Amino acid sequence: EELARSAGLDRERRQRAESLAEMLRSRSGESIVRDRVEPLPSRHGLASIAHLVRRGKVEEYRQGIDAARAELPALRFLTSGPWPPYSFAE
Repeated sequence: EELARSAGLDRERRQRAESLAEMLRSRSGESIVRDRVEPLPSRHGLASIAHLVRRGKVEEYRQGIDAARAELPALRFLTSGPWPPYSFAE
């Protein structure tokens, strides 16, 4: 029962993280090339989402993130970067 409950929580956490990532993509227009979504295994954070942002589209990206912040005031968004695209190396 505990494993099933844990798997259900993991699935729910993944769905919430993916839903948030989709919202960020839609608010950021054409500025996001790729993203990486990692649900966090904690009650203190929903997800770590890395975005690969097109050159010259940083302001559009920031405006999209600001729009998401305004729409979801209960969530706390921590942003940093730009960073080298290590998260997207395969």
